[in-house]
Amino acid sequence: MKKNIYILFFILSINLNSQIELRHNPYVKGSVVFKNGNIIKGVVRLNSSAFDIRFKDSLKQRKAKKVKFKEVEKIITYTDSLNPREFYYKKTDESKFLYFVELIHSDTISTYVSSSDRVALFYSESNIDRRTGKEWMDEMQNEHALNFIHHQLSINQRRLFYRNYSLLYARIRIEKIDYFLHKKDQKALILVGSKGNPLYKNFKKAATKYFQDCPALVEKIQSRELKLKHLPEIIEFYKLYCN
Repeated sequence: MKKNIYILFFILSINLNSQIELRHNPYVKGSVVFKNGNIIKGVVRLNSSAFDIRFKDSLKQRKAKKVKFKEVEKIITYTDSLNPREFYYKKTDESKFLYFVELIHSDTISTYVSSSDRVALFYSESNIDRRTGKEWMDEMQNEHALNFIHHQLSINQRRLFYRNYSLLYARIRIEKIDYFLHKKDQKALILVGSKGNPLYKNFKKAATKYFQDCPALVEKIQSRELKLKHLPEIIEFYKLYCN
């Protein structure tokens, strides 16, 4: 009798662990783009870490293929068909090791985010608020500063501005989010601020240095008129008046 109970408990434990694994690390529809130009499409999973990639042609395939992250240019996921997500392994000014980051906006200055829990970042789709750029900006931006930009843009510029930021994720509900910026001539991503991580750089200091070629913008950052939460607005200001 005891032996049967132990066997039942063992089976239940395996089943429970497999359910937890499926809940936290499922395969998601996506593509892997390699540095050599090759592309594979199917389902992708981050196994034990962001640097442990598994791939299948479909969920029906029994054995997964292990993908070497050093050969990967980017991973694209399609959990939201309207807004594919792009993940990269990038050099940053924070470490000699590569960072797993998500590209949230590509422009003259591109914006990337990372987290101390990079697997959670990859699987944070269900926790992401995908409102339109205007809805996001209306809530996240300082009303006075937003109006300053808004009234200086033409109607077409306003439409382009809000359309470009419609792919930004307003709330990635994981504990720590680090924000990196990248200009085309930079070798590494530059950390400019962090939410939920007081040990990282002060935004005022980091952003002042990053945008030092734009005194008008630096003045707004120094006065705290523009803060980390105004990052899209800061980039747009830089494009329009400083670049």
